[in-house]
Amino acid sequence: FSQYTEVTNPGSDENEINIYPNPVRDQLNIRYLTNKSNESINIEILSIDGKIMYNQAFDLNNSTQSIHTGSWSRGIYLLRFNNGSEVISKKIIKN
Repeated sequence: FSQYTEVTNPGSDENEINIYPNPVRDQLNIRYLTNKSNESINIEILSIDGKIMYNQAFDLNNSTQSIHTGSWSRGIYLLRFNNGSEVISKKIIKN
């Protein structure tokens, strides 16, 4: 199981999302590279039962955003990355 997840937009080489480590223990890092400086990005992380664990705008001035996950229960979570034109979903495992 890979500790590092990379998601790219297959129709474009403008956007790249890196999520690491996965599985995560205490801190999840999300790195987003884009050529669009005016893009509005939102990150939402949901528990398997639908509870919103994290919901914040992504700061494009800082290409990497860290999320503290130490207090979360072990299990599977869904990360949703929304840039206004598409939603990318990725499974995260918390150990």
